[in-house]
Amino acid sequence: MDLRDRWVHFRMRSVYHPAPGELALELHGNDLLQGKVLGFSDGAVEPREYVIVKVEGIDDPLILPFASILGVL
Repeated sequence: MDLRDRWVHFRMRSVYHPAPGELALELHGNDLLQGKVLGFSDGAVEPREYVIVKVEGIDDPLILPFASILGVL
């Protein structure tokens, strides 16, 4: 499935970048975020293992495991 330019849902605790502390993980770790997929990154084991997502209100794009996506709009 090509998710580029699609909106996706994921939990904040799934984010690898920026550091979880910067995103107030302890306060909002279970919050459901929504963002637009910008691209993909290969992992050590699987191609396209990670998704690069832009979330409104957060400056840096977020990187999270593809498997952590909870829904697609």
